[in-house]
Amino acid sequence: MIPKYKVWDKVEKRMWNVETLFIEDEWVKANDGSIYGEHKDIVRSFELLQSTGLKDKNGVEIYEGDILEIPVAIDTETLNCEVVFEDGVFGIKDVLYGWGFEIGLVPLIEIILAKKVIIVGNKYEHPHLIEE
Repeated sequence: MIPKYKVWDKVEKRMWNVETLFIEDEWVKANDGSIYGEHKDIVRSFELLQSTGLKDKNGVEIYEGDILEIPVAIDTETLNCEVVFEDGVFGIKDVLYGWGFEIGLVPLIEIILAKKVIIVGNKYEHPHLIEE
């Protein structure tokens, strides 16, 4: 799998798809059409998000930071959960305990195989979807 990325621009408050990444001198330059991080201070205003390589039930690619709607309770109730990357694994952490999953990080592939999830947003543009 070729890694795919997108970036959250903390200054513009918008998501950009990444076409090219240049890594040099321990910082990242990204370009996507009109965006080109040429200076360290500009690049630090980006949050780099990697694709999980998995898709939701509608065929939309899932990225780190996406919020998934996951059916629980015999698919009559749903939970909104953030996709995280931890210990080399993309998954959902802690919120699925008691819904047929163990406590801790549940690998995303296990969830995708067991449930029909959909992306409802991301933690940057839609933080209200995961606030308790």
